[in-house]
Order: sequence, then structure tokens, then C-alpha cells
Amino acid sequence: MRNSAWFLLAFILSLSGLFVCGCHEALVPTSTTTTTLLTWRPQTSGLLTALNDVCFINIVEGWAAGVDGKVLKTTDGGSVWSALSSKTTEQLEAVDFVDPNNGWIVGFSGTIRRTTDGGVTWSVQTGGGNSILYDVNFADEDNGWIVGSAGLILHTTDGGANWQAQSSGVSTGLYCIDVFSEWVAWASGNNGTMLKTTDKGAHWIDQSSGTGTANYLEAVYFVNSSTGWAVGVNGEVIQSVTGGDLWAFQLPGTSQTLHDVVFLNASTGWIVGDRGLILHTTDGGGVWSAQASGTTNYLESLSFVNMTHGWAVGAGGTILKYSY
Repeated sequence: MRNSAWFLLAFILSLSGLFVCGCHEALVPTSTTTTTLLTWRPQTSGLLTALNDVCFINIVEGWAAGVDGKVLKTTDGGSVWSALSSKTTEQLEAVDFVDPNNGWIVGFSGTIRRTTDGGVTWSVQTGGGNSILYDVNFADEDNGWIVGSAGLILHTTDGGANWQAQSSGVSTGLYCIDVFSEWVAWASGNNGTMLKTTDKGAHWIDQSSGTGTANYLEAVYFVNSSTGWAVGVNGEVIQSVTGGDLWAFQLPGTSQTLHDVVFLNASTGWIVGDRGLILHTTDGGGVWSAQASGTTNYLESLSFVNMTHGWAVGAGGTILKYSY
């Protein structure tokens, strides 16, 4: 969500930075003078089933989505999470909001839903067929992508009123779409697949991740047009400083499956994975250090609005908040 006009609005709304949801958007760090330690603390979701994605647009407003069509919303930073009616019982894989009103959820059986009132009501959108839709990411209210099973890529320029299939050139599952602008995006998935477009998806370029066909990449995130990271099975962490043309391995110190990665800038980022794993870096991934999560449930998704406000969700209805 790099649209400049929305960035300004999001900054005003958040009062403390811009936002990043799941395997998506960029942020602006803020400073603090308190000496209290930043820690991860549990929040109450009211669910025992998995939450697969989380998206915050400022320090108080956020959404989470997961199994059985469950969608949750908070307006107080997660102190209270309330259930929304998504009008589906299909498993939801991803949620993305571009402002307090406009958002999308996607999941199994080609499920696509859009809201224009913050999640109070959801309308059905078509185009996903019967595919599993793994991720959705919008650059702004109109321009966005969905990725899914069997190399599926869908694109819209009208907020999802019409979704058009694009040729990915692959037949393997695509698990993450990171939208840098309405023109530029990356998609990652099975068999170490890494794809990039610079022309709104008219052409998708196969970029060699170097991870091998035995591995899959669950998430990709670029902090600018050159610098990005991707994570996946067997503790794979790779970084590019060439817009994805070349990738280098990093050493996270784990062989756990890694599910999501987000960065606030070229130095500071987080990764989540199996068994409650949370990794943190302040040097662009040169050194990754474990942070205590207080859970052994796998963690599936991250969302940060600034250096002192972040959330992670995962198995068993787990929601964690990173703050003072």
C-alpha cells in the first residue's frame, strides 16, 4: 500500500507511523523516550481455531481472519476483539485493508469478499473459481492482486468489481503477493517460486530464489524497490538488494518453517514461524535473535504500524501484541 496520498492519510490516522499487514506494506519508524521493555503479550480472540492473517491500519484499528469464515475486528488496539459476519464458512487465508472502510478477505473455494464499511457488511466478488486463494494485497482502493493454487494470479483495477486472470507462467501454488505499487509486485510460492511484475501484471518475470524446488516460500516483503526478504520451510531466509534479480541466504539459526516476514525499514524486521517462533533483526538480517512469544502455537502472520505496535496471529486463535 505505497500510494502516496493514502500514506499521508494513514500517517494522520495512526499518529505514529504507517502500516504493514501480513506479507505486505512499508512503514515509518517512530521514536520513544520510555525505558519500559517492548514485549509480546497475548490478547483474547475468543477463538480456539486458527487465525491465518492480521492487518492493522493504525494503532487502534485492525482485522484478523481465519478458519470457518471467522473475521475479527478491534478498534482499541486489540484489548477487545469482536466477531464480524463474513457471510461465509469457508477457510479464510488473508485479509487486507487500505483504509478504515475498504477491505478484502479471500480463502478456500474461490472465496472473495469486499467491505466498504470496515467489515460490518461484506459483498461477494467473483473470479476465483474453485481455487484456494492464499493472499490478497491492494496498492490502493482500486488496484490489487490475489494469488492462489496452481499458479493463479488475479488482478483488478476497480476494487474487485472485475477480477482478471493473469499468466503467471507457473503451475505451483502461490502463497504471498507483496504489492509495492499499482505497477510493481512480487509473488512467492511452492518450489521456491519467486515472480515479479513491473507492468501491472501484463508480464510476470520468473526470478530465481536459489532455494531449490524442494522448498516453498511462504512470504515475501520488499521495503523499497530494491531491498526485500522471503521466508519459508526449513528456516529459509533470503534477501535481495537488487529488486529480486539476485538473492542471498541469511542464517536465522532455526530449521522451523517460517510463515511471515515484515520490515519497518532496511534494518529492522521480524519473522514468525512454527512453535511460537519470533525472530527479530536490527541490521537487515545479518543477525536474527529470538524473542519470547509465550506460546508454542505456530504463528502465521504479522502486522506492524510502527516500532512499538505490532501484532501476530496463529493457531488456536492466538493473537499477540508487541508493545511497551
